[in-house]
Amino acid sequence: MLKPLASALGTGLWSAVGRFPVPFLCALAFCIISIFLPGYGQSGLGERKDEILAILFCTTFWFISSTLVAESRGWRKLWGYALAYAGAGAIGAYLWMVPKIEIPFSLLGAACFLSMFIAPFLRSGVSADAIWVFNYRLWLRIAVSVLVGLVLFLGLLAISQSFKFLFGVEQPYDMAGNIWLFVATFVSPVFAMAGIPRDFDAGDVDYPKPIRMIVSFILLPLLLVYAVTLYLYTGKIVATWTLPEGGVVYLVSGFGIVGTIAWLASVPLHTQSGFVATFARNFYRILLLPLALLFVGIGIRIKEYGVTEERYVVVLCLLWLVLSSAFALVATSRHAPRFIYLSLISLLFLASVGPWGAMGLSNFSQLGRLEAALIRVGLIVDGQPQALKTPPGVKEQAEISALMDYFADRERLDEVLPLLGLAKDFDKTKPDVYNAATPVQTALKQVGIPYIVKWERDLASDGTRTVWYRRENVMPTDTYDVRGFDYLLSNGYLYQGPDSDKSYTFSRDLTLDASMDWGSMVLTFTDKHGGREVKFALAEGVKAYDVMQTVIAQETQGAGGLSLRLNVRDFNAQAGFKPGSDLKLNSLSYELYVKDER
Repeated sequence: MLKPLASALGTGLWSAVGRFPVPFLCALAFCIISIFLPGYGQSGLGERKDEILAILFCTTFWFISSTLVAESRGWRKLWGYALAYAGAGAIGAYLWMVPKIEIPFSLLGAACFLSMFIAPFLRSGVSADAIWVFNYRLWLRIAVSVLVGLVLFLGLLAISQSFKFLFGVEQPYDMAGNIWLFVATFVSPVFAMAGIPRDFDAGDVDYPKPIRMIVSFILLPLLLVYAVTLYLYTGKIVATWTLPEGGVVYLVSGFGIVGTIAWLASVPLHTQSGFVATFARNFYRILLLPLALLFVGIGIRIKEYGVTEERYVVVLCLLWLVLSSAFALVATSRHAPRFIYLSLISLLFLASVGPWGAMGLSNFSQLGRLEAALIRVGLIVDGQPQALKTPPGVKEQAEISALMDYFADRERLDEVLPLLGLAKDFDKTKPDVYNAATPVQTALKQVGIPYIVKWERDLASDGTRTVWYRRENVMPTDTYDVRGFDYLLSNGYLYQGPDSDKSYTFSRDLTLDASMDWGSMVLTFTDKHGGREVKFALAEGVKAYDVMQTVIAQETQGAGGLSLRLNVRDFNAQAGFKPGSDLKLNSLSYELYVKDER
């Protein structure tokens, strides 16, 4: 078994080196850097590890695509390499300089990867069947490469563990991860490269029965049911005259993408009779109404919250589906597959760069929203930052906090600090101390705008906020100082809701029922057998913490020989905008020390 596998891998290695030397070297470099170059806070090259890997990823597929273009057109290798090196240089320079690499890389990487599937067909006289055969064989090779990689990974992992078990050979703690990286970033990609088809004009192939069954009996019926669901939802919003939910944009986008994949996967069946051919003729007509729903839904979100990278991608998907639908409805099916591929790849390339791209347009939109919000609260007057005369409302606090976080996450705080009247050399270092103020919190505090954390912003939209109290060292410990008391309840907990009262048994003669009057914030413990009652009024302590951040002190109360000491561990409350106002306690955890002298 191992000999045929080793022979296949060896043949694939030499085939990949001869046909795709630069992608082979890129895959090798990607593997070595992934395993051996430390990252995440390291100095030197390790600090730019993500950029290096992103460049190698894009360069690999760009060189493969360039080679396929040259081969399909019969160009000399010199021209193919010239095209490849020029494009790779531009891609590498851009990814090295961009401030936040994740967003442009996700778009540019997808474009480079998809280019491989259409690169041999950038010429005239190409049939849709030839494109389908090439893509089918390439995807099949990728699937086999993944399977080969998985088998090899499990085999190597078993061998390494056997050496450890049988001979006591110590291994690095990340041995399994390194084996996986070696297989996933080098072996499988090289094996896939070796199997990239060389025949670009093969158009006669029997349609695989497994794919026919999946498309005909699983994928298309599900798409039909999904389409009916979207049409019923459209009828509902028209009948009730309401706007579509924001989440519908992702449902429609998913429907359009999966439907297009099914359309491309069934190209050889489009000229035959039957259910699949009927689907192919009508899918893009069916898609028109959901696309209108998508247009309205994303338009509402952008109008309310501006353009972000996520909404930009949704708009990109909408534009691609509109173009694909228009072309498929007016052109012959022979040209539609190539247009669908090329339009998507072109849009992804355009979206990854420039002021019109996802980052550029989103940055422009959110910068405008932040400036408008600062003007509304009076921090900017006549284009110049001014001292605040009155504190902004809680809704404005939440909006400004979210927008400042947006720019901080994308390492663009320098662009917005002048709007606040702060210098660009403002200290933006993220603190290492747990729970310390972030640069955004510090910046907003300097201009008099309270910062609202992410999980409170939905409440802030209703003019309320959440108050959290957590005493230091709140986790139950192994030991407690219970001198002067008979019993300790270390994990008392109450919440506002049905069946929230608790009963605690300390001895045969002592059971305490705990109940909370959530309106007055009075916690009552009642002796179930003796009728004694001890009350703790928490309102003043909760209010004092909200106003002055004071620690809630331990309190001892007694009645009829029953002494209780309450130690509040943490609580959660909802409050109005003004500190100390409209407090409503939601939950409470505590320790209770008990002494019974009866």
